[in-house]
Amino acid sequence: MTNLQTTPVFKSLLEWAQATSQSSDSTQPVDGQAYNQPGQNIFTQTIIKLPNGGQIDLKLTLPQASSDFEWLAEITVDDTSTGEYKHYLLRKAGDIVETYGKQVIDVSEADAQGLLDYLRAIKVVNA
Repeated sequence: MTNLQTTPVFKSLLEWAQATSQSSDSTQPVDGQAYNQPGQNIFTQTIIKLPNGGQIDLKLTLPQASSDFEWLAEITVDDTSTGEYKHYLLRKAGDIVETYGKQVIDVSEADAQGLLDYLRAIKVVNA
């Protein structure tokens, strides 16, 4: 596991996620029923439509989520114009991983910077 929490890119990705979530009209709270926390909002979800098709699904853990909830932010990029589908977790442990089902792959600082650059460059249809 590569701890990126102290690097500028981890902080910048988390700040991008928080700012995007806070500024979007599409942000909705998600109930914790599926996570054994019924009746309690445990994360927010923001769907960002991409101009050439596809979307970014952004989820941010709320403070009341159980302590065993291991991620701070989840970013799923489904860009149909490029065929790219990637699922990233910014975890409380300080690392960034890409997941495919149960397969978890460490994301390097360079790849995390590439994700940040991509997210900053997109022109959203709705936010």
